[in-house]
Amino acid sequence: MKIGLFGGSFNPPHLGHRKLAIKYLEVYEPDMLVIMPSRVPPHREGKKIVGATALERYEMCKLNFDLHCEKTEIFISDFELSRPQKSYTIDTLNYLFNKYKDLSVDLIVGSDMALSFDSWKDYEKIFSLVTLIGASRKEDSEKFQIDMNKKFKSKIENEKIKFLDFEPIEISSSKIRKLIYNKDLRAQEYLNKDVYEYIIERGMYFD
Repeated sequence: MKIGLFGGSFNPPHLGHRKLAIKYLEVYEPDMLVIMPSRVPPHREGKKIVGATALERYEMCKLNFDLHCEKTEIFISDFELSRPQKSYTIDTLNYLFNKYKDLSVDLIVGSDMALSFDSWKDYEKIFSLVTLIGASRKEDSEKFQIDMNKKFKSKIENEKIKFLDFEPIEISSSKIRKLIYNKDLRAQEYLNKDVYEYIIERGMYFD
Protein backbone atom coordinates (compact mmCIF):
# COMPACT_ATOMS: atom_id res chain seq x y z
CA MET A 1 0.00 0.00 0.00
CA LYS A 2 1.34 3.42 -0.97
CA ILE A 3 0.49 6.46 1.14
CA GLY A 4 1.20 10.11 0.47
CA LEU A 5 1.63 12.02 3.75
CA PHE A 6 0.95 15.76 3.62
CA GLY A 7 1.26 17.57 6.94
CA GLY A 8 1.14 21.14 8.13
CA SER A 9 -0.53 23.61 10.46
CA PHE A 10 -3.26 24.30 7.88
CA ASN A 11 -4.27 27.49 9.70
CA PRO A 12 -6.25 27.84 7.51
CA PRO A 13 -5.84 25.30 4.71
CA HIS A 14 -6.05 27.14 1.39
CA LEU A 15 -6.22 26.57 -2.34
CA GLY A 16 -2.43 26.41 -2.58
CA HIS A 17 -2.44 23.37 -0.30
CA ARG A 18 -5.26 21.87 -2.34
CA LYS A 19 -3.45 22.47 -5.64
CA LEU A 20 -0.28 20.79 -4.36
CA ALA A 21 -2.27 17.77 -3.19
CA ILE A 22 -3.97 17.45 -6.58
CA LYS A 23 -0.64 17.69 -8.43
CA TYR A 24 0.87 15.00 -6.21
CA LEU A 25 -2.12 12.71 -6.85
CA GLU A 26 -1.78 13.22 -10.60
CA VAL A 27 1.94 12.45 -10.69
CA TYR A 28 2.42 9.74 -8.04
CA GLU A 29 -1.02 8.04 -7.84
CA PRO A 30 -0.93 6.73 -4.23
CA ASP A 31 -3.51 4.38 -2.78
CA MET A 32 -4.21 6.87 0.00
CA LEU A 33 -3.45 10.53 0.66
CA VAL A 34 -3.23 11.28 4.39
CA ILE A 35 -3.70 14.93 5.35
CA MET A 36 -2.14 15.40 8.78
CA PRO A 37 -2.83 18.73 10.53
CA SER A 38 -0.21 19.20 13.22
CA ARG A 39 -0.72 20.16 16.85
CA VAL A 40 2.53 21.96 17.65
CA PRO A 41 5.05 21.80 14.78
CA PRO A 42 8.61 21.46 16.18
CA HIS A 43 9.96 24.08 13.76
CA ARG A 44 7.56 26.59 15.36
CA GLU A 45 8.62 25.86 18.92
CA GLY A 46 7.58 28.62 21.29
CA LYS A 47 4.87 29.89 18.92
CA LYS A 48 1.19 29.24 19.39
CA ILE A 49 -1.14 28.28 16.58
CA VAL A 50 -3.49 31.25 16.72
CA GLY A 51 -7.00 31.92 15.52
CA ALA A 52 -8.32 28.38 15.20
CA THR A 53 -8.68 25.40 17.49
CA ALA A 54 -7.33 21.97 16.62
CA LEU A 55 -10.87 20.81 15.87
CA GLU A 56 -11.53 23.79 13.60
CA ARG A 57 -8.35 23.15 11.59
CA TYR A 58 -9.33 19.49 11.31
CA GLU A 59 -12.80 20.41 10.05
CA MET A 60 -11.39 22.93 7.58
CA CYS A 61 -9.04 20.28 6.19
CA LYS A 62 -12.02 18.02 5.57
CA LEU A 63 -13.64 20.83 3.57
CA ASN A 64 -10.50 21.91 1.71
CA PHE A 65 -9.36 18.43 0.70
CA ASP A 66 -12.77 17.13 -0.31
CA LEU A 67 -11.21 15.64 -3.43
CA HIS A 68 -13.03 13.04 -5.46
CA CYS A 69 -10.43 10.66 -6.78
CA GLU A 70 -11.22 7.25 -8.23
CA LYS A 71 -7.79 5.78 -7.55
CA THR A 72 -6.98 7.30 -4.16
CA GLU A 73 -8.67 7.42 -0.78
CA ILE A 74 -8.39 10.82 0.93
CA PHE A 75 -8.07 10.56 4.71
CA ILE A 76 -7.91 13.50 7.12
CA SER A 77 -6.13 12.27 10.25
CA ASP A 78 -6.44 13.69 13.76
CA PHE A 79 -3.52 11.61 15.05
CA GLU A 80 -1.18 14.54 15.72
CA LEU A 81 -4.00 16.80 16.94
CA SER A 82 -5.00 14.25 19.57
CA ARG A 83 -1.51 14.07 21.11
CA PRO A 84 -0.57 16.59 23.83
CA GLN A 85 3.10 16.69 22.88
CA LYS A 86 4.93 18.13 19.86
CA SER A 87 4.23 16.67 16.45
CA TYR A 88 7.36 14.84 15.33
CA THR A 89 7.19 13.23 11.90
CA ILE A 90 8.99 10.12 13.11
CA ASP A 91 6.21 9.48 15.65
CA THR A 92 3.57 9.87 12.96
CA LEU A 93 5.41 7.45 10.68
CA ASN A 94 5.73 4.87 13.44
CA TYR A 95 1.99 5.14 13.95
CA LEU A 96 1.26 4.66 10.24
CA PHE A 97 3.59 1.68 9.89
CA ASN A 98 1.96 0.05 12.90
CA LYS A 99 -1.51 0.68 11.52
CA TYR A 100 -1.00 -0.42 7.91
CA LYS A 101 0.75 -3.50 6.52
CA ASP A 102 3.12 -3.62 3.54
CA LEU A 103 3.34 0.15 3.56
CA SER A 104 5.39 2.61 1.50
CA VAL A 105 5.16 6.32 2.24
CA ASP A 106 5.79 9.47 0.22
CA LEU A 107 6.44 12.43 2.53
CA ILE A 108 5.38 15.63 0.76
CA VAL A 109 7.26 18.79 1.78
CA GLY A 110 7.91 22.21 0.29
CA SER A 111 11.35 23.26 -0.91
CA ASP A 112 12.34 25.18 2.24
CA MET A 113 11.47 22.27 4.51
CA ALA A 114 13.19 19.81 2.18
CA LEU A 115 16.45 21.79 2.22
CA SER A 116 16.44 21.78 6.04
CA PHE A 117 15.41 18.14 6.31
CA ASP A 118 18.68 17.12 7.95
CA SER A 119 17.64 19.24 10.98
CA TRP A 120 14.53 17.11 11.60
CA LYS A 121 14.44 14.72 14.53
CA ASP A 122 15.68 11.25 13.47
CA TYR A 123 15.88 12.34 9.85
CA GLU A 124 18.02 9.35 8.86
CA LYS A 125 15.40 7.02 10.33
CA ILE A 126 12.74 8.94 8.42
CA PHE A 127 14.69 8.41 5.21
CA SER A 128 14.70 4.68 5.91
CA LEU A 129 10.90 4.75 6.03
CA VAL A 130 9.86 7.19 3.30
CA THR A 131 10.53 8.69 -0.08
CA LEU A 132 10.80 12.46 0.30
CA ILE A 133 8.80 14.36 -2.32
CA GLY A 134 10.26 17.85 -2.60
CA ALA A 135 7.76 20.29 -4.11
CA SER A 136 8.93 23.50 -5.73
CA ARG A 137 7.87 26.14 -8.23
CA LYS A 138 8.61 25.15 -11.81
CA GLU A 139 10.77 28.23 -12.32
CA ASP A 140 12.81 27.37 -9.20
CA SER A 141 13.03 23.65 -9.90
CA GLU A 142 16.54 23.56 -11.37
CA LYS A 143 18.14 25.54 -8.53
CA PHE A 144 16.20 23.55 -5.93
CA GLN A 145 17.39 20.24 -7.34
CA ILE A 146 21.00 21.49 -7.52
CA ASP A 147 20.85 22.62 -3.87
CA MET A 148 19.29 19.32 -2.81
CA ASN A 149 21.93 17.39 -4.71
CA LYS A 150 24.67 19.21 -2.79
CA LYS A 151 23.19 18.09 0.54
CA PHE A 152 21.55 14.78 -0.28
CA LYS A 153 23.25 13.40 -3.38
CA SER A 154 23.26 9.77 -2.25
CA LYS A 155 19.58 9.94 -1.23
CA ILE A 156 18.65 11.25 -4.67
CA GLU A 157 20.74 8.57 -6.41
CA ASN A 158 18.99 5.91 -4.31
CA GLU A 159 15.59 7.43 -5.16
CA LYS A 160 14.88 8.31 -1.54
CA ILE A 161 14.24 11.85 -2.76
CA LYS A 162 12.02 12.69 -5.72
CA PHE A 163 10.73 15.99 -7.01
CA LEU A 164 7.40 17.55 -7.84
CA ASP A 165 7.20 20.73 -9.89
CA PHE A 166 3.99 22.76 -9.87
CA GLU A 167 2.66 26.28 -10.25
CA PRO A 168 1.88 27.44 -6.72
CA ILE A 169 -0.73 29.95 -5.67
CA GLU A 170 1.16 32.91 -4.24
CA ILE A 171 -0.40 33.04 -0.79
CA SER A 172 0.28 31.87 2.75
CA SER A 173 -2.00 31.05 5.66
CA SER A 174 -0.60 33.97 7.65
CA LYS A 175 -1.47 36.41 4.83
CA ILE A 176 -4.97 34.97 4.62
CA ARG A 177 -5.43 35.42 8.36
CA LYS A 178 -4.37 39.06 7.99
CA LEU A 179 -6.82 39.63 5.14
CA ILE A 180 -9.67 38.16 7.19
CA TYR A 181 -8.69 40.22 10.25
CA ASN A 182 -8.83 43.36 8.08
CA LYS A 183 -12.20 42.28 6.62
CA ASP A 184 -10.57 42.18 3.19
CA LEU A 185 -12.82 40.19 0.85
CA ARG A 186 -9.81 39.16 -1.24
CA ALA A 187 -9.39 36.31 1.25
CA GLN A 188 -12.16 34.51 -0.66
CA GLU A 189 -9.89 34.21 -3.70
CA TYR A 190 -7.51 31.91 -1.85
CA LEU A 191 -9.94 29.70 0.04
CA ASN A 192 -12.28 26.89 -0.81
CA LYS A 193 -15.81 28.35 -0.68
CA ASP A 194 -16.85 26.00 2.12
CA VAL A 195 -13.72 26.83 4.13
CA TYR A 196 -14.36 30.56 3.78
CA GLU A 197 -17.98 30.19 4.89
CA TYR A 198 -16.88 28.06 7.85
CA ILE A 199 -14.43 30.76 8.94
CA ILE A 200 -16.98 33.57 8.63
CA GLU A 201 -19.74 31.64 10.40
CA ARG A 202 -17.45 30.93 13.37
CA GLY A 203 -15.90 34.41 13.44
CA MET A 204 -12.37 33.04 13.18
CA TYR A 205 -9.24 35.21 12.75
CA PHE A 206 -11.02 38.46 13.61
CA ASP A 207 -9.14 39.00 16.90
